[in-house]
Amino acid sequence: MLETAQQLRRPALVECATMRVPLDRSRRTSGAISLKITRVRSSAPSRSTRTLFVNPGGPGVAADWLAPALAAHFPALHRSHVIVAVDPRGAGGSTPLDCDLVPAPIKDLRRGAAGEVGALQRATAATVRACVARHGRTLPHVNTRETVADLDAVRARLGSAQIDWYGVSAGTWLGARYAQAYPRRIGRMVLDSTVEVTATWRASFAEQPRGFQRRYSRQFLPWVARHHRTYGLGRTPAQVLASVESLRARAGAGRLGRLTPVDLDALIASRMYDDLDFFTMAGDLATLADEPSARRLAAIRKEAHEARTGQGLLTAEDTVFMAVQCNDFAWSRSASSYVAEGRALGTAFPLLGWTWLASPCATWPYRPAGLPPLARHSLPRALVLHNEVDPATPWEGARRVLRAQRNLRAVVVDDEGSHGVLLGGNACAVGRGTTYLTTGRLPTSDVVCRGRPLPGDTVLHPTGATLTPAALRR
Repeated sequence: MLETAQQLRRPALVECATMRVPLDRSRRTSGAISLKITRVRSSAPSRSTRTLFVNPGGPGVAADWLAPALAAHFPALHRSHVIVAVDPRGAGGSTPLDCDLVPAPIKDLRRGAAGEVGALQRATAATVRACVARHGRTLPHVNTRETVADLDAVRARLGSAQIDWYGVSAGTWLGARYAQAYPRRIGRMVLDSTVEVTATWRASFAEQPRGFQRRYSRQFLPWVARHHRTYGLGRTPAQVLASVESLRARAGAGRLGRLTPVDLDALIASRMYDDLDFFTMAGDLATLADEPSARRLAAIRKEAHEARTGQGLLTAEDTVFMAVQCNDFAWSRSASSYVAEGRALGTAFPLLGWTWLASPCATWPYRPAGLPPLARHSLPRALVLHNEVDPATPWEGARRVLRAQRNLRAVVVDDEGSHGVLLGGNACAVGRGTTYLTTGRLPTSDVVCRGRPLPGDTVLHPTGATLTPAALRR
């Protein structure tokens, strides 16, 4: 049985434990790996209490915080379920892996200059070699297939015949693949901010530059313009963009200390995930425009480097993110394929697209695990929650999932862009998500919820045409 390693908040409600599972299930003599499990006991246990497994995404984000967060935010869910979070192998408390990052000596990737592209590709390949040298025994077994088997081993240890699933972002991928592998063991399933689970990682994540550019252009720049009296960066989105481009030029000329255009792009992109981060990003841009002190410049550069690299180290999350994508599928070994993709995406979506010029999977030394395709209309009944202007999991990918999987119901929030719906607070979407998890009642048809004003605004500013339920799958 599980042994309680630590109890948090309320005695006997939140427990942490570790569990050993095979490193490689095809070769049981290869050793074992430890998993960290966080369990939040139901506040009203009964014979009808269900078990909910949760994952916040990545792939590779530690999951331990999500179980108590859901219990704290949603008392009805806390009553109806035991909530279980398993840190994915290689991340969080599950035998975490970290690797040295070989930095690329580049300042600006835009236009894809040959020297910059070559430097980025060499640094990316060197990072892979360094990571393999440190964790070569473990890395080939950090993949979706093994992680799904880990989850089922935890389910069996807990004695649950069936589990419900709540996954955010790449946690939707994990839930879909669990349902594929163990269809009789999955109950209610919520896919929040879904990646394109019916595609490959490369195809799914290639939509991100579009998503980040849309969030930046249609929400952030207009929002800063509406708050010109506070930030002084321009009264129109075009003027704000000109201010940002001026800051990029100053950074490229060495007039913002050691802050580079690459740093600035990474910092802006990192602030697109959550509406509240608009305040921080606009404040940083206003500071940069106002001849900041060397100390403040250094602090902003540190924020940018943490957004890009974790200060010279691939964190466990970064390492698992790299390993899962490279291990799950066969990737092109042709460097030129990534250059072509990066130039196309960068030209169309310059905030983030140029970073697609190189991929660690181009030099990944391990044979792919070979995930089987997710068959059309194979997923069970489930609920998709999505924000229309989500940068990290763009709506286009979610719409393709809905077209390919007829058993899904969708609740889409029009004109909202934070990444993650259930903890985002939109009452229309949250109510339907929690009702389904606690009662099993799916909406009878797809639903469009009205978005809320951005922080600091008094009215909602549409980002485009109004969504309708009938148009969600077109």
